[in-house]
Amino acid sequence: MGIKYVNNSESTLAAGIGASDTTCTVAAGHGSRFPTIVSGSGDYFYATLVKEDGTREVIKVTEHQAGTDVFQVIARAADAISNGTPTAYAFSAADRVQCRLPAAAIMGPDGTANVDFHIDNDGTGPRLKNNGGTLEIRNATDAAYQNLKALGLELTAALVLAGSITGATTGAFSGAVTVGGTLGVTGAITAAVASNIEIDNESDSRKIKARDHGTATTPEVVNVIYGTGSPPAASGVPIGTLFIKYVA
Repeated sequence: MGIKYVNNSESTLAAGIGASDTTCTVAAGHGSRFPTIVSGSGDYFYATLVKEDGTREVIKVTEHQAGTDVFQVIARAADAISNGTPTAYAFSAADRVQCRLPAAAIMGPDGTANVDFHIDNDGTGPRLKNNGGTLEIRNATDAAYQNLKALGLELTAALVLAGSITGATTGAFSGAVTVGGTLGVTGAITAAVASNIEIDNESDSRKIKARDHGTATTPEVVNVIYGTGSPPAASGVPIGTLFIKYVA
């Protein structure tokens, strides 16, 4: 669902149209030069009508059935930017019809920034959307958020997570996660099963905890200490110690 284009699409009107007409016909056999638009799909394309004296009007075609030379549904005066106040004109047979890129396709018909862009050209890919100044990645139908996959991601402000970050069971994150601001997590950040390190957000405290290697399911709170001597004796109580020894 979105805007469609075909390079260098051009024809002429097969018959004149009035300023209030919402359909038009191009020269015989030229319909295939323009994008096909299925009714109700939400797809569309822009075309520019040009009179002999140079007067222009941008139209928005929201239905063009395959195999026809008729634009079955058109919105008139669809670009306020190209000619100031949008005006619909009467056009004569043989006036030009061209598939151009109007300002409305980039800025929106009222001259403000377009709030929605499809990544691909067939309407099945994700959208980039401006939601009150926040960039959102949405799915093709704008019904839910879309995943983002990248080689690297650098943030210059806080990262707030509403879900969780979980490493794969066969291989955790291969790189590092570096945050220069604040990392706020309402879900969980869980490492792979092989490492079992979890940053937990419980009501009583925030802590780094290691889970038991045996059959026990109660998490252990681990204090981290370091030194150059021998480690302390092993502890079987829920609160234990992780000893890191320095070696020259």
